[in-house]
Amino acid sequence: MQKVFITALLFAVATNVLALDTPVLSAPSNNIVNAYTKQTFSWGKVSSAAYYQLQIDTTSDFNSPLLRDETYSASSSTYFSATVRNLYFNSHYYWRVRSMSSDKSVTSEWSSVWRFTTLSKPTLVSPNDEDAQVGYYPTQSLRWKNSYGTSAYLYEIDTVPTFDSPAKTCEKRSLSNDEDAQIYYTVSNLYLGCFNYWRLKLYNANDSSDWSETYRFHTLSRAKAKTPDGLTSAYTEQTLRWEYYNGLNNAIIELDTTAQFDSPIKATYQTTGSNQDNCYQSVNNLLFGTTYYWRVCTYHKKDTTDWSKVLSFTTYNFCTLSTPADSSINRYTSGKVYWRYSKGISKYQVQLDTVPTFDSPVLTNVIESASSDEYAYYSYSQLYFGQWYYWRVRECHAKDTSAWSETRHFKTYRHCNLNTTPYDSAVEVSTSPDLYFTYSNGVSYYQQQIDTTPNFNSPLCETKIEKCSSSTSYNYHTFYNLRFGTRYFRRVRECLPKDTSDWSPIRSFTTIVKGAYSTSYSIAKGATDQSINPLLYYAYRNYIDSVEIQLDTTLNFNSPLLEIHRVKQASSQSYAYVEPFKSLLYGTTYYWRIRNIHSKDISDWTTPRYFTTVTKLAQPQLISPANSTQVSSETLVTFLWDNISDAQSYIFQVAEDEAFATIRHQETLTTNSTTLVLTIPNTTYYWRVQAVNDMGSSAWSETWAVTSYGDIPTALESDAHQYDHLASKVLRDGNLLIIRDGKTYNAQGIVVEVVAKPR
Repeated sequence: MQKVFITALLFAVATNVLALDTPVLSAPSNNIVNAYTKQTFSWGKVSSAAYYQLQIDTTSDFNSPLLRDETYSASSSTYFSATVRNLYFNSHYYWRVRSMSSDKSVTSEWSSVWRFTTLSKPTLVSPNDEDAQVGYYPTQSLRWKNSYGTSAYLYEIDTVPTFDSPAKTCEKRSLSNDEDAQIYYTVSNLYLGCFNYWRLKLYNANDSSDWSETYRFHTLSRAKAKTPDGLTSAYTEQTLRWEYYNGLNNAIIELDTTAQFDSPIKATYQTTGSNQDNCYQSVNNLLFGTTYYWRVCTYHKKDTTDWSKVLSFTTYNFCTLSTPADSSINRYTSGKVYWRYSKGISKYQVQLDTVPTFDSPVLTNVIESASSDEYAYYSYSQLYFGQWYYWRVRECHAKDTSAWSETRHFKTYRHCNLNTTPYDSAVEVSTSPDLYFTYSNGVSYYQQQIDTTPNFNSPLCETKIEKCSSSTSYNYHTFYNLRFGTRYFRRVRECLPKDTSDWSPIRSFTTIVKGAYSTSYSIAKGATDQSINPLLYYAYRNYIDSVEIQLDTTLNFNSPLLEIHRVKQASSQSYAYVEPFKSLLYGTTYYWRIRNIHSKDISDWTTPRYFTTVTKLAQPQLISPANSTQVSSETLVTFLWDNISDAQSYIFQVAEDEAFATIRHQETLTTNSTTLVLTIPNTTYYWRVQAVNDMGSSAWSETWAVTSYGDIPTALESDAHQYDHLASKVLRDGNLLIIRDGKTYNAQGIVVEVVAKPR
């Protein structure tokens, strides 16, 4: 009994081990429709399965001749999938799966049965235009979808919906892949101006689909001309452009002077291989002032469009002048006239004359080759001065000549301008000036006059004739050695081989009057503490032969110390200098002046400048009375300062003001002291001292002040205004005496002696 139980238990365990789970279906979803004829079947993984058995049939009993029974090795993926191709179109399919052991002896239960229906026909995408709203190109891409799993397709395209006309095109083509992308095929040379119908069916190895629904589209019927259209004043060379239509790469163009295109000069052009960038035809040598009509049709090997709408344009009849503007004045006798360049022109005829009828003996009639610049021009030269000129232009090409342009006129200038240096009424002009005037284009020579009278008739009148330079904007001539401080007048006129201009307006200028100091280096006016060997700088001036400099200790330049320097003018620098013949005196004020000399004149002297040399003697130091001391008006005051070695004498000064503008007393002494009585009480006096020897003077000492106090004697009080405020006081025989203005007074102010003043 126990043995039977163990056997049964082992059988149960073995049965449990060999049992397999049933797969769970995943895709394609149950009951889907329009499924592709190539399907990928997937289901959930069974962990113990070694194989899977897939059955697909058109019956739910899986017993039809179309049954597909496939076995697949299991994988480690979460889901297992298998792809089946070449299913039948428009068919109901059933499918199921079961798992199997490694020896296929044990299987699971079959999965549930799912079903799907395959598509019956492809879906068209484009082109489709039921209402013929769009004119389609004769080359079109036929687009459709739902081709997944098919290997070929068959399309038909025809001008009738029954697909039975002679125009029908039918072609079966293989597909390079079986993906469910939007598939297309490009057809060309479709018939124009009509509906084109198209349909499609699909193939795989086992079956073909139904025809798709039929789409239709209407092809364009007419070409489209673009430009030029409505142009007036159009060039005689034009580019005729039309719209590009895919598949219509050939064109016929007609161009005529009548809208019926039936004149003897009608031109027909044909182009082939046109694309988006070159749908044009260039035409040239059109007639001037003529209206042209043009049209275009395009074609391919099977059909041709209707003619486009007729466009028109009108060519210009004469060119457009540019510069100079009409009625311009003061034009050069050599210059250019400009007009607008016209495309397609090979020659221009230009006429220039002094009369508007263009029939004078001086008529200029030239033929100029055209260029591709924006403006064309003609260069004229050697016209008459102050003359009106008329000009016009017409254009030429191989087949026609335009009418004459408008007639313009301009007037040449009568004289040149002196609108540059020296300016009118200029002063301080060099005696050898460069006299400038504006360069006039085309002038051969100029004649310039300069004089001291505006009538140019004095003996000093100079006339120069020289060739013009065309390399600069201005011309000039240098007149040499004019008089100093003199007003000159100048004028210029220009010369051509056939004519001479009027004289320019007269201008004047005045030459320099004096010599000149060097502003950069000269000793400043009134400078002190200057070297006894100074450098006297003077300014350089053009074409001066020499410079004369005078140096002296007197403003009249007439002392025995006068020095005269005559030096040749420097020629390559802005300044020069001279040095005194010998060392100057110390502490001495010197005056100097300059004048210029050339071969024909001598300038005025400059205003003298002065400077003071450095002092060699020491500055005296005052001793007594101390600064700001008060003294009695009846006291004899002794003024004392230190003794200066090398001093031969001293200059002693007393004044009522610190600036010493009013000096009340001055004397020259050989000793370093003197005595005075400050007779006017309640008055402040200022005093200073200077040391002197043969080499010059020291600097003045400091200025000290001394104030007197006391009463004015009665006899002197009423006449105080008559006397100097300073007097000498002496003691004679024990009596105080006051000496003033050549008179000696006693203490009561009574004159006791009269002494004549020295002269």
